[in-house]
Amino acid sequence: MLSSLSRKWAIGIYCLLVFGCGLKLGEKVIDPSDAVLKPASAECLDQSIIDLKIFFDGAATPIQVDSSLQCIEKVLVAFKGSMRGKDEGQFAPQEIIHLLNETAFKKAPLHINSNFIEEVMQFKVALLGGSSDVISQQEIKSASFFISHLRPEISALAPHMKIIMGAWQPNPAANVENESAFTSAKEKFHLFTQKIAGELVTNNRGYEIDHLLNLIIETAKLIQTPDARLTMLESARPFVKKFKYHLIGGGNWLRGSDWSRLGLTIKEAYFESLRMTYFLKPLTEEQVDEKSEVYAKMAVDLTNTIDQLLAAKQSQALTNADLFDLLQSLEPLFPQVKINENLLSEIGDIKVMFLGAGTLGHLGWARSDFTALNKKAAALIKNVTV
Repeated sequence: MLSSLSRKWAIGIYCLLVFGCGLKLGEKVIDPSDAVLKPASAECLDQSIIDLKIFFDGAATPIQVDSSLQCIEKVLVAFKGSMRGKDEGQFAPQEIIHLLNETAFKKAPLHINSNFIEEVMQFKVALLGGSSDVISQQEIKSASFFISHLRPEISALAPHMKIIMGAWQPNPAANVENESAFTSAKEKFHLFTQKIAGELVTNNRGYEIDHLLNLIIETAKLIQTPDARLTMLESARPFVKKFKYHLIGGGNWLRGSDWSRLGLTIKEAYFESLRMTYFLKPLTEEQVDEKSEVYAKMAVDLTNTIDQLLAAKQSQALTNADLFDLLQSLEPLFPQVKINENLLSEIGDIKVMFLGAGTLGHLGWARSDFTALNKKAAALIKNVTV
């Protein structure tokens, strides 16, 4: 199932890369068939799509990925030079949807729709600038340059994609090698996310967190993600927005250095879920020591991440009220879990017992508490019965 989903995500992300250049979202009625893209400009797309599918299945080489991304760059350059719609030099949404559904992606198992395009355009503004309802030739050129800029980091992911896509099978007799491979994949994924974040940090344009969530959901719909997963994504919206507010700051907008912290958060959250899949779930109830070791590594990683996030926050702390507000937003995802403020206060008392009073005592968690916890987390967990 994972491999099937990975192939669909390959096509979805391919579309995001290509569509990042934008289109015109006008009001007038036009004939979509007026849109024309010279066939020769897209002649490498079929092989490019095949290579990207292989990439997401974890079987592509860096050279194949690099070649596929160069194809996308060429298509964008050709698109810039030969784009022709009803109005010279720009495309209306019906035109570009027709163009891509009937030519470049005619053989792909997906259908581009206006909701997806609208969210891509919002992201285009954050990434490349311009308007959310019109494309310019300079923006197409910038999109091609952006892909060229990302090519080394994307290609470097190729040897690690089985791990990243959840299709890896660790060798039970090679724990050291497994951890090394997992760490290497995590480092390459971090470089990739931070490269994208760096582009968004530099331009310092605002982007609403709701649009980011909409883009993820529309992409998931495009690649025919099961309804249960779509419901889960939508249920996560309140938590993501509260997390952004309490640990990244800036209200409902992403801007500047927010992107770097968001990239750090996405990387850590995703790889902790992978660590559970690869290293925790296969263990039996009798493997208490092995479970403790996995929990200890997760605790160290998570506390280190929160430490880094709080370092950029003015107060460098989370009060119990902040934590309660944050954890309450998890209720749509985990309705069976109920959190109350008294429980947080009791956890605060335990924190004081093990880590000292710190800045907030039992009333919350300061950055210094997470720094101290990071140093002691492994030892504390290994002394707890799992």
